Parts: sequence; structure tokens; C-alpha cells
Amino acid sequence: MGSLASAIGALALSTPAQAVVQCTGNSSFGSAAAGSGANCGFLGVGGTFELDVTSFFAGLGTDPFDLTQFGIGVITSGQSQVSFSNVRAVVTGTANSFPFTSSPIAIWGGDLGGAPIPLGDPNPFGSATTNFSYAASNGPVAPFNAFREISFAFNNTGVGGFGSWKASPDEISLTSVTSFIITGQLDSVGTGDPSATNIISFAAGPGGIPDPGSTVGGFFTTQVPGPLPIAGAGAAFAWSRRLRRKQKAGAGL
Repeated sequence: MGSLASAIGALALSTPAQAVVQCTGNSSFGSAAAGSGANCGFLGVGGTFELDVTSFFAGLGTDPFDLTQFGIGVITSGQSQVSFSNVRAVVTGTANSFPFTSSPIAIWGGDLGGAPIPLGDPNPFGSATTNFSYAASNGPVAPFNAFREISFAFNNTGVGGFGSWKASPDEISLTSVTSFIITGQLDSVGTGDPSATNIISFAAGPGGIPDPGSTVGGFFTTQVPGPLPIAGAGAAFAWSRRLRRKQKAGAGL
């Protein structure tokens, strides 16, 4: 009986495994509270997202490839703490005439722990009104000492945001882009109002932050995980009780 109760308790506090959430971004603009770009729906803890922002590069031209600087921006509405890992810009195209297929590019600056900061920029992370932490990995890659992957966390509630340092396609040796996807994993959603939803917006654009008319992106809704409805646990208990009765009847007890 004790093991059954433990199993039901674990069931009631668990969350289902999360699939990959795929979304195609657009250039619509909202706000930190309402989200910017396409509404990509709910992203649960442990879930991975793939946000296609290729259309940002479609208008840049390829002959010669436009020198417009671009970056990736992240904004939270701040209803709860939130953390992500394995955030990358995965690109298919050509780099110096060589095929570049579904590979992460190095556009993230050094981390706050003292790794190299590209181009002498003392603050490549934008700004945040909420406390956040940031760690870059898979690098650094010359010539700008940039990294291919980051993990980050907004550690307090409150609106906040940051962006990657800005580069042009030429600077990172991309001579064409046929696919550009921002991808990452939601690791945790921390304390906050369990009934409130948190909005996280990602975008690619010349400013490196979701901005009216100049970026392509999308937003995801997260929520503080909670227990499954008690009715669900009660149903599991009732099912197990009926099973025990059938077993006893079959044994002639």
C-alpha cells in the first residue's frame, strides 16, 4: 500500500515528457508582456523549441551578401524565473563557398565569468531589469572570440532582456543563408504566480532585440509547473483498488 501511495504521489507531481515545439517566426511586433512575432504556443519544462527566422535573411540579398548587422534577442515578460540551455543559431547555407549544413554559428559573446568579449564591446548582452546569468560554450571561435551556444537564466521576476553581439553575414563567413533556426531547451520555470503565464520572445534582427518592423521572431508561453489534478490521482487509486478486488476474487479470498 505504501509503495502504491508513493507512486500516486509521484504521478500527481510529475509533468509529461515534452516534444519539440516547431514554429515559423514573423515580423509582427508586440511587447514584453504580450510577446513579439509569431505565437508559438506553450513550451513546457524539458521541451525544446525550433524557431525558424530564415525570412529575416531573405531580403538581405546575396550578390554581394548584405552587410547588415544582425543578432539574436531574448525578452521575458517576467512573471516567473526561467532558464534555458543549448540555445543556438543553427544555419544551412554556404560559408566562403563551402556548404554549411545545419550547423551552429558563433554569434554569442563571452560569458559574464570573464571569457573573451568580442570587438571590445563591454556589454554585448543588452540590458535587463531582472537579474540574469549567462554562460557561453562551444568556442571561442576566431576571429571575434565568439561562442556557438549559450545557457541563461532570468533569476528574478520582472521584465528583462538581452541579445547576442551583432555581426554581419560576411563577418562570420556566411555567403548565403537558406535556413536559420534559433533552437534551445527550457530547463526550468521557477517561483511565481502558478496561475500566471510567462512570455519568452526570441528574434533575429539588426538590433539583436525584438523590435518593430526590423526583426523576425516568435514567443513561447511557459507556466510554473504544478501538481496534476487531485481527481487524476483519485482515479488512479480507484483503479488500483478495483484491480486488487479482482485479484482477491480470482484467488478465492
